[in-house]
Amino acid sequence: MVSELPNKTPEEGSSLKPDSFRNDLFVKINMEGVPIGRKINLNAYDSYEKLSVAIDELFRGFLAG
Repeated sequence: MVSELPNKTPEEGSSLKPDSFRNDLFVKINMEGVPIGRKINLNAYDSYEKLSVAIDELFRGFLAG
């Protein structure tokens, strides 16, 4: 499962550096006929093919039957 971290900048005096924060782009996807949607980070995939495979795997349990 993808962890969801808020897109925040570190507070002044924090030990975290700004480059340690990623600009995540989360989108919610739904499949017709499946009652539960999924939230995915588009920046976690560097190609459409990898994204497509990941989506297939997310909904695989709902499609078997």
